[in-house]
Amino acid sequence: MLPETAPDETFYEVFGQTDRGEPYVQLGSLPAADPEMALVLARELFSRRGEVISLWLVDREAIHATERLDGDLIRATDRTYRMGEGYRVTVEKRRQLRRVTS
Repeated sequence: MLPETAPDETFYEVFGQTDRGEPYVQLGSLPAADPEMALVLARELFSRRGEVISLWLVDREAIHATERLDGDLIRATDRTYRMGEGYRVTVEKRRQLRRVTS
């Protein structure tokens, strides 16, 4: 459940970078009246102990996301055959197929 906000407040998602070259990770979210206030709040909440070197703030309304991933999308993007354990699975499937067709 989302916390109550004033009518003029917007939720911002906060992302931070711990070191140069590292990816940004989501740190949390916060309500604020405008982007400048959101940045002040984010600095106070997420960077005052020096855990991050850079912050990104994104208006939650600007984020476009899929709903839950369905099985078709997961199967279409399955790339386990590129990994070592994927090779073993492929070899085992071929063995099973040979047994069935023999």
